[in-house]
Amino acid sequence: MWRTKIGKDWDAGQTGYDVVPQVGSWVKPDGWNYGAYTIPCEWDGAEFRIPGNYGDYSLDVEVTGRCTRQAPGLSSGNYVRVKITWVREDEPNVPDRGWMEVTQKEMVR
Repeated sequence: MWRTKIGKDWDAGQTGYDVVPQVGSWVKPDGWNYGAYTIPCEWDGAEFRIPGNYGDYSLDVEVTGRCTRQAPGLSSGNYVRVKITWVREDEPNVPDRGWMEVTQKEMVR
């Protein structure tokens, strides 16, 4: 299985890119049969929302993977592991994990 290391160390003269979740990033939480594109969240509690079976869900997405790769069970492409935090208004937030597709818009030099 191929992997591409992400990140950069400018002091060491390395080039590369960082991966940053954006509005329009495709995210698939572990345990879901499908993924969804993030949309802006209209309240200050969370950064994004994604549509689900029972309405939109608020979430924060943080890149935890150190390399991109083809994710098991997903179509060809570049994916990275992410920490998903389900943000709830009147209840504790719930941590989760998943995959995010890495396209040009998520690559920040």
